[in-house]
Amino acid sequence: KEAVRDRYACRSRAVYDSSYIPYILFDDAQIGSFIAVICSLRLAFGAAFMCMFLQNRASDKNSNWPLVFAITYSFSSYSIIFLFNILWFDAFMLLPLLYYLR
Repeated sequence: KEAVRDRYACRSRAVYDSSYIPYILFDDAQIGSFIAVICSLRLAFGAAFMCMFLQNRASDKNSNWPLVFAITYSFSSYSIIFLFNILWFDAFMLLPLLYYLR
């Protein structure tokens, strides 16, 4: 009975994720690891996009401060809260990119 409940919870989470493909390709035991990898990649891309944005806005192009602030952005409590709300986690990652492209 508990296995059925866990399976239902795993499948119902697919509604809030980007697509159903991981839930088709991976077993239920591997879904947690897959989500951890995807969240780590999203944090890394969020830091990279923030670094691009800050380097574009900086007056000194050879400064290391954009990298420091990008890593701070990636590991801030703001990003950790977005890990709990996976539906809006793409906005955390793409917002610096949108400002960079503006």
